Amino acid sequence: MTEFDQRHSVHVRPDEHGDWTVQSDESDIPASVHSDAGAAERSAERYARTCGAELVVVHDRYTNLHVTAVGELYAVRERLARL
Repeated sequence: MTEFDQRHSVHVRPDEHGDWTVQSDESDIPASVHSDAGAAERSAERYARTCGAELVVVHDRYTNLHVTAVGELYAVRERLARL
């Protein structure tokens, strides 16, 4: 198991109907469903902050992953960027 696998994450995934679901890796039920990826990603970032997740992982339609740090990881990244 990698360090990435051990972090609490929120995932944005396309579904078979063309919508985008937002779901915590700790839940089997989507927190929300959106008609476009951008709205789903923004919702996932807000949801991640409220549920204490550290990462938002967007699974695009081509099976690529796009990871965004939120919460404390985001703050650390921002501090390091200023060094």
